[in-house]
Amino acid sequence: MTTSFLHPNSTTVLNLWTCLPSKWNKICDVDYDVDADVNATLNCHVTPGALWRLADLRLALGNLVQSTGLEVAVNLQCDTEGKVSLPWPYRAPGLVKLKVASCQLLDKYADFNTTAEQIEDSLRVLDMRDSIWFNDPKEFDRVIDNSESVTLRYQCGQVDTLAVYRYHNITDVTLGGDSATSDPSEDARKSSIEIKEMPSGCRHKRLEIQDESASVPLARNHFQNMVDGNTFPALRVLNYSYTGLGEVSKELREWRVFFDQSPMELMDLSHNGIKEVGNIQDYGNPTENLTTTLNLQFNRIAKISFQMFEAWSWVRDFVVDIRNNPIDCSCDMLDLKDLVTQLQDDSKWAEQPMQTYRHHLSVMRCATPPKLSGRVIDSLSAEDLSCLVEKSGPYVQITVVQVLVLLGLLIMLFLAVKYRKEIRMLLFTRVHVLLPCGARKPLKGFSEKVFDAFVAYAHQDSDWVLGSLLKRLEEPSNARGCGPVKLCIHQRDFVVGKPIIDNIIDSIAASRHTIIVLSKSFVKSSWAMEELQQAYRQSLEERRRHLLVVRLEEVPESEMAPVLRRCCKTFTHIQASDPLFWDRLQYSLQTADEEKNRVAAVDEFHNVAYSVNEDREDALAQHTLELETFTSDSNQKPDSNATVLFSETMRAVSLDRT
Repeated sequence: MTTSFLHPNSTTVLNLWTCLPSKWNKICDVDYDVDADVNATLNCHVTPGALWRLADLRLALGNLVQSTGLEVAVNLQCDTEGKVSLPWPYRAPGLVKLKVASCQLLDKYADFNTTAEQIEDSLRVLDMRDSIWFNDPKEFDRVIDNSESVTLRYQCGQVDTLAVYRYHNITDVTLGGDSATSDPSEDARKSSIEIKEMPSGCRHKRLEIQDESASVPLARNHFQNMVDGNTFPALRVLNYSYTGLGEVSKELREWRVFFDQSPMELMDLSHNGIKEVGNIQDYGNPTENLTTTLNLQFNRIAKISFQMFEAWSWVRDFVVDIRNNPIDCSCDMLDLKDLVTQLQDDSKWAEQPMQTYRHHLSVMRCATPPKLSGRVIDSLSAEDLSCLVEKSGPYVQITVVQVLVLLGLLIMLFLAVKYRKEIRMLLFTRVHVLLPCGARKPLKGFSEKVFDAFVAYAHQDSDWVLGSLLKRLEEPSNARGCGPVKLCIHQRDFVVGKPIIDNIIDSIAASRHTIIVLSKSFVKSSWAMEELQQAYRQSLEERRRHLLVVRLEEVPESEMAPVLRRCCKTFTHIQASDPLFWDRLQYSLQTADEEKNRVAAVDEFHNVAYSVNEDREDALAQHTLELETFTSDSNQKPDSNATVLFSETMRAVSLDRT
């Protein structure tokens, strides 16, 4: 191996190691013969824990390059945790080729607003692969905060000399304390130098190949930023394979508008999960006799047609390569049937680029359906794509029908079991059919009850009780075949002249159920809460679920008294907002009884002591006014006599026991 090289401008023999840092002896070697384009190649194997710095190379070669015109190439290959300090835009005297692989990259923004920006461009080839940038957020913030100082020379990089730019599988992460962030898309956005607010207008004079393959995730507006104010007069190859694009961007479909000065030969978008190509228009060809190929191999394009190939052929000097895609050859693909027919007419494929597309079709294969999988498109016939169903024996049809019927029965059985309560309820409320398994046996003395339900509610909820509840349950026209329900309402049914507490106790005792209309007003009403406690006592005495709780509005448990919380957990409660609310309520009130017992009991209950000449309606009106006075103030306590009487009534049972 040659250990020295001849001075470019004299006969003097030079040894590069006389300039390089001695610490590189362990990780680097110099070759003077491997690359004819340069005077010397520096090959460095960066071991774990080692750090290679571009700043050291600048310092070593500065004077030598100035005096000799030396040109060098640097190849950096890193082991795990091998680190390279490589500030953008990688300027160093005499550095014309830079290749980096599998390294941890540091100090991306370290050269911003430093004298390093004044170093002349020299880099012709940049090849970076399989590496990770570890970015200091403070350095990035410094660039953003001083964005008005970002020059085109810093923004654009080495545009005067760079011809090949390969940036393959490079990831950006932002350092946060001792670890890196876990959102690479956000890190890529933050660490990108191509910020829209920064200056644009880069003219990449010599750039021929731009390869950013396997760069995931790629910013959604990457190509928009790429062409915004920038020109590429020498660009021949764009490689964005394995970048997860998912679509062909407008800037690439209209490349002759956005890259109007570029002699584009290849746009490689293979392995990107693209399903459709989109509309490609003919804007002419400024570079005569140069054909551009759009490589869409190994994507997810499944539908093809003769019209698609014909439309592409109208774009001058242009070819779309869709080989190695999963073509759908199902019998319902009418466009494919037409394409197979057109393949029989050689005149349709006589000229370029239709000849090229015909050749592609001779190797393109069906992916689906299974019976045609692997078949070459060019070998298909109209019969292959027919949707004829083979005749099968009657026993097959009978078997299919039997399976479908059995499946339907199983589904019906499953639904009947799952929704058995709702079905039983709707049968009763809608068609008045009570299934034997759902019948409720009347308790002793239950059929002698006067009312189906006593309604306990706050005065503020009177509109809903009188306007909705009463009309839906008591009027025969709204009963849905179940028969009207007799409710006890204190504003209507309390006996005039009898103490309120006695009215409450007697009315609840004379009712099969008590409906609690639960609202925020209810929990604040003293009389409503006492009606609840008496109804709870009645449930304990009769040893049955006497209470029905209607949740007119949501009330937090923290605002409920202990007995109310217990009732909500123990007894049936129904949401007034439930679409089946009225059905559930009517079904809960249903019981086997005899109408004649009810009529006799009603007469006895209303056998009160007022004179024959007394106007009963006036007395009821006066009594209603008295009750409204008691219930209008939610915080008003009942008079002491009523409280004493109620306490005596409740002494026999503790309501707070669990």
